[in-house]
Amino acid sequence: MIIISIGAGTMATAIAGGIATARHTVEVVNRYAAKARPSPTSSQRSDHRSVRAVPVGDIVILAVSYAGASAVVTSP
Repeated sequence: MIIISIGAGTMATAIAGGIATARHTVEVVNRYAAKARPSPTSSQRSDHRSVRAVPVGDIVILAVSYAGASAVVTSP
């Protein structure tokens, strides 16, 4: 299963780490590709890309602040 995590903050990283531990593929998408990288100690098997790429997966998790959610879902 491919799971997309939009956001790379503390909560998004924890969710993505748990999903990766369950042996699913996690794609972390963030406004800045450099922030979408997992920590070096993470076991995430993931793909990291800028939010400008179109996320395609079986499940998409929006893990951003309430204030930032509107911008994410309405941006082209």
